[in-house]
Amino acid sequence: MSSQPGFWEVARRPQWIWTLVACLVVAVIFGILANWQTARAIEQGQGDDRDTETPVTLESVAAPAEVLTTEAGGRIVTVTASLQPDDFIVLEGRHQEGDSGCWITGRAVVSEGRNEGANLA
Repeated sequence: MSSQPGFWEVARRPQWIWTLVACLVVAVIFGILANWQTARAIEQGQGDDRDTETPVTLESVAAPAEVLTTEAGGRIVTVTASLQPDDFIVLEGRHQEGDSGCWITGRAVVSEGRNEGANLA
């Protein structure tokens, strides 16, 4: 009658010791490569030198039914619009800096320039 070998009996066999060593080497290599990749990504990160804080007109950065460009993203814009009184929604239970309150959202329609008639949410 032969009995099944135990875990440690199998684990001490040379083939399984070498398998463990190979797995550890692969794990170390992947760790080194991950560290290298992260360092390269941080090194090559591009700074954003655009002036996004000076307000510009909406029509200078966007037009209705056109793709928003990277240059337009994150810009502060000014626009003249009229609020639509029938499209207000009150969102209750909102929290800001520890205070509970409501948000009032609505729709505005641009009232001048080449974007006239465009809806702003």
